[in-house]
Amino acid sequence: RDVEKLDRQDDRAAARLFSADTLAYIICYTHNNMGLFVYLYVFGEMIDRFESRTATHFERLKMILRAYFFKIIWKKFLNEAGYDLKQHFISPAADDILDTITTGYIGGVIIHRDHLEDKFPYLPWTHGTAGNEHSFGFLQKEMPDFTVGDLIHLIPKVSVRLQRACSTRLQEKSEADFQQQAAGYSHTYFDSSSANLLSLAQFPSDADISHIASVAYEEALSLWELLGYFP
Repeated sequence: RDVEKLDRQDDRAAARLFSADTLAYIICYTHNNMGLFVYLYVFGEMIDRFESRTATHFERLKMILRAYFFKIIWKKFLNEAGYDLKQHFISPAADDILDTITTGYIGGVIIHRDHLEDKFPYLPWTHGTAGNEHSFGFLQKEMPDFTVGDLIHLIPKVSVRLQRACSTRLQEKSEADFQQQAAGYSHTYFDSSSANLLSLAQFPSDADISHIASVAYEEALSLWELLGYFP
């Protein structure tokens, strides 16, 4: 069901795509497909660290920047080789989203570090549009073709359903939950049970950010050299 008759709102299918089991399968059963492995590894690590409740901002920044630099080198390679970006690159929307995640995350770190009166933990998984997307999903279940007037009247009902979905997700959280297929949204953005708030209130300095960026770039470069491209 992750491929055929798929549920396009199935968050668990996306999680399985980037899982360690998928990477192990690619290595064991699909030969000469190192590009797919590296692609899933780089972007899977970025998403995992961005959503992680336990990763430090130092670790999170490194994974985000590595994916960002990997994407830049990828585009450079395609342009040099004369490949069509529409066919061999991620979509323009995904390209823009990755840029927004990178700049937005760094901006959030700087704001929390330099512009708040008190030290406050930065929880990046709470800064996004997932809540809006899930709300619209509930709205369409209630009324597929709704107007602004319908939206106003449906807000109380959707609010109750969203709160119930999130509370149920927290109460029934288990590894088996991510084995469900065609199960729709997975409401995790209110789950901060394992978050280390003290650690999330520690931010890299400008010098730290520059060093992390240099390390992330070198790692992205090494991955492309592994694939046979030497910029």
